[in-house]
Amino acid sequence: MNVDWVIPCRFIEVHDNLGTLIGAGIDTFWVAALPTEIQVPMAIRLSGLPEELHPDVPHAARNIIRGPDGSTLGDEAAQFTIGSQAAVERPEWLHGVLLHTLVGFTATEDGTYTFEHIVDDSSMSVPLHVVHGPPPGA
Repeated sequence: MNVDWVIPCRFIEVHDNLGTLIGAGIDTFWVAALPTEIQVPMAIRLSGLPEELHPDVPHAARNIIRGPDGSTLGDEAAQFTIGSQAAVERPEWLHGVLLHTLVGFTATEDGTYTFEHIVDDSSMSVPLHVVHGPPPGA
């Protein structure tokens, strides 16, 4: 299983493996005070071979949040399986699966925080910048 992409956004909805994203690509959060809670929906696309998308094949997932200094602020792991009718109907294709998650952490200082999503041996990281103060032009 491969992590193809991870996109921070303001809102995501997934139906029938199709996603609607609003505010896709948001990466900077202007905050009035620190510390503050940051919550970011993430759109995640995985791809796999048909044999990886069988409900009897477990996958290991892990989400890690790191602070500006590289320290680990959160680290959650779980196992999941995927059952895909498309994998049965088109066994010669590489198949994509769209997921979403909500990432939350406490920002205690200005800087670049990092969200890393890992599935099996594949990973993708995205930066999340936190800036104390009003946005430019506000």
